[in-house]
Amino acid sequence: MMRKITLLVQLITCCLLLMGIAVNKNHRLFGHVLDRPEQEGHVDTIESVGSSDEWVTADGHRVVTTENIAKDITGFAGPIPLNIYLKDNRIDSIEVLENEETPGYMATVIDGGLLNSWDGMTPSQVLTAHVDGVTGATYSSNAIIGSVNRAMEYVNRQDTVATISATVSSQTGTTVDSRVSVSFWCSLIVVLVAMILPLFWRNRIYRVVQLVANVVVLGFWCHAFMSLSLLTGFVSNGVDVLVSLVPLLMIVAAFVYPFFNKREYYCSWICPFGSMQELIGRCVPYRVKMSARLIQVLTYFREILWIAIMVVMWLGVGFEIMNYELFTAFLLNQASTVIIVAAVVFALLSAIIPRPYCRFVCPTGSLVKFYQDTK
Repeated sequence: MMRKITLLVQLITCCLLLMGIAVNKNHRLFGHVLDRPEQEGHVDTIESVGSSDEWVTADGHRVVTTENIAKDITGFAGPIPLNIYLKDNRIDSIEVLENEETPGYMATVIDGGLLNSWDGMTPSQVLTAHVDGVTGATYSSNAIIGSVNRAMEYVNRQDTVATISATVSSQTGTTVDSRVSVSFWCSLIVVLVAMILPLFWRNRIYRVVQLVANVVVLGFWCHAFMSLSLLTGFVSNGVDVLVSLVPLLMIVAAFVYPFFNKREYYCSWICPFGSMQELIGRCVPYRVKMSARLIQVLTYFREILWIAIMVVMWLGVGFEIMNYELFTAFLLNQASTVIIVAAVVFALLSAIIPRPYCRFVCPTGSLVKFYQDTK
């Protein structure tokens, strides 16, 4: 009983840590704006159009922002607010505002040309058009598509155009269906199998198959993993359960399973980067013998690094540190060179040292370990 009480206290502590970071970074908590600093880029506003959701620029563009009207439409880590510029009642350009998505996902969306898909369309044309998401950033691109549709519904209502209720109903269904894609179902199956099957049956061959599925499906294909950026985004923006079902299950494995004596379950059975390190280690029989003293020093290093990261972000700076966790290396086309090189180095080290990144660096793993440490 005392162990579970300790776990509960430490879980609350972890939540408070993430809440403090979310408030410092985004001034939001579970989707509620705590304060609203002046937005950059509004200095050229010359006329209000009746609400804070739109304005007119000095050069005559009508700008509709989705920050409020589409705040319930989320990508992988939260809403993706947009400024949509219209000229002569046609979309001229779309600007992505600050958001919680992994930079690699957003780079994939922008480089894929999604933001130009509606150029020249009227609001009514947008609501009847079919725009495909970008492969490799499904959650992010679908959130943008849904937000553009919501904004154009707003424009039509504001302009008292003929009723669009049927269009709204149809488009809402399309948005939800598009999120439930093949990759979604595959990642959901992989996570559910990892969460359930090892509780009742363990086999060496099965474990290898599970590890491969974690790397290929969750890592390289679906880019599904738990990270500080994801956790902070959920705390800041709230959660769309349908869109975020897979990462939510990962969070359950990491933070609920320990109540049932399943410590480090997420790290051992689900994490794609941890799975890749273990697979590489299985291919090489040789292991470097590390002294107990060295292991202790490296463990202290991980703990000090994690404390430093938490303190820095609690002070309201250094939030970009979250983007340097090595999980983003699975986005090969968009991850930075530094991330890819670091991921390769730790992958090579894992051939002779079991899971070196997990054991001696990983900030997300450190958060999980802190929560589970009941000594």
